[in-house]
Amino acid sequence: MNTIEFSELHQTRLFIDFVRSEHRITSFFQESAGTFPAPDRGAVANAIRESMSGCDLTPAQIQALEGFENGARRIVTGQQVGLFGGALYSSYKASTAIQLANTSAEKAVAIFWVEDNDHDAAESAIAYHPGKELGTLECTLSVDAISKVPVGELRCTEADEARVSEFAALIGDSPFQSDVERILHRYKAGASWSDAFIGVLNDMFGQSGMLFIRASIARMMGLFAPVVLHELSNSGMLEQTVLQTSAKLQAAGYHVQAKPSNVNLFLHTDGIRHKVNNIPGDAHHFHVGSVLYSRDELMKKVRTSPSSFSPSVLLRPLVQDQLLGTDVYVAGPGEIAYLAQLQEYYAVAGIKTPKIAIRHSVTVLPKKVQRFLEKQSLDIRSLLKPYQEIEHELTTALKSHPVFDGIGEAQKGINTIFTTLRGLVKSVDATLDATVIGAEKNSLKEIDTIAKKTTAAIKRKEEQLFSKLRDVYSIIYPDAALQERRLTPIFLIGELGLDGAKTLLATIRSEPSDKHLLVPVLQETLHP
Repeated sequence: MNTIEFSELHQTRLFIDFVRSEHRITSFFQESAGTFPAPDRGAVANAIRESMSGCDLTPAQIQALEGFENGARRIVTGQQVGLFGGALYSSYKASTAIQLANTSAEKAVAIFWVEDNDHDAAESAIAYHPGKELGTLECTLSVDAISKVPVGELRCTEADEARVSEFAALIGDSPFQSDVERILHRYKAGASWSDAFIGVLNDMFGQSGMLFIRASIARMMGLFAPVVLHELSNSGMLEQTVLQTSAKLQAAGYHVQAKPSNVNLFLHTDGIRHKVNNIPGDAHHFHVGSVLYSRDELMKKVRTSPSSFSPSVLLRPLVQDQLLGTDVYVAGPGEIAYLAQLQEYYAVAGIKTPKIAIRHSVTVLPKKVQRFLEKQSLDIRSLLKPYQEIEHELTTALKSHPVFDGIGEAQKGINTIFTTLRGLVKSVDATLDATVIGAEKNSLKEIDTIAKKTTAAIKRKEEQLFSKLRDVYSIIYPDAALQERRLTPIFLIGELGLDGAKTLLATIRSEPSDKHLLVPVLQETLHP
């Protein structure tokens, strides 16, 4: 299988060094045993069951759930809710976790943390699909731009169902239409965004034993309370520790991914998520929206209503890993960056630090794409950049076609031939000079006609080439982004069907994850 080094994809220095196991970054990732009180394993298992209540558990999932309750190793990954299963990298994260669980020397289970306490609904509401020309087709669910309602509480409306139907008409039929419709039909009016997201991923990974836990359900069951209480009791500790670690990262030449807060919590009131903000100079009071709370009032609220609190981005991994007892976490480039900032705080808080594994990174190459690259003798690396640059390079190459060198040489040859001929003819009869000049002009005119027709032919070829290029570009580098960050499982399942997608994912996860994989599809594609 062909691969591309991550350095060729303009990934950050931090991520590239992590992949290469460079000591200057791996020194930030030191595993430590946890002293934080362990959660009730049965309660967490119940949260998993409730999260998957809309799924028919497979035998592998029933066995995995039993393994979880009996202390099996936990291989965890996760992502925010995404339309139609989210960007493909969510599927690759799940697939990598399954591979690590399957190849573990000890009994292990793969768990997907569905982050649906987040209130950034706009990010969760949109999905993209390759278009016929440059750009992508887009489907967007209804979103209140200023609402702070957690994604876990959102449901599809009748307008959303209509939008999904319109999107289905735009992308056209697939040879595996029933499998594609299985995804689309999950977004009927009244359907929970979170449940639909789990449903899509469960179709692909349920038979492999993947378990799912919704963060919103864990919150509603009060399972966040221990870490929330620790955060309130020690406000400023995470911020101070992360800022110190961030300074060390910057001194080592790395970027800082996230900025901590003094209190890394949200309070849920009346279905709205409000940030808990400290008051500078006042260590005992906090602003939540327009309401002023004392620390004691918030602590009491955690004990009486633990479901009212959720973590912000930097506290979330600690809540997740304390709850699940994570042994290995499968992460992408951005996550690895902010996890580097958090490593020291895991030890400070007494939460076991999981080992970090790199998710698989993939570009799938349908047969149509492969044919185009072969016919044009193009390396896919030449297409992983802004489209305007590619078009400029190809236009320059077409204009320097060797046929124009040949035409230029023919024009010079005609001039040379007729110059000699004029001298010879004039020595015999000077009146024939005009005849020779006319013949030269006619010959040059014919060559000029050939040049114009050749130019027109190349322009036609150029138009055909660019039309196909735009089509291919929207598949392999849609909207100037890696395919895995833009397209959804609808693309993969539309190309291969559900069973074919599962087979491809199994092939992908059997490969090392230290390079970007170029994975060919061996059958005809959705776009013939």
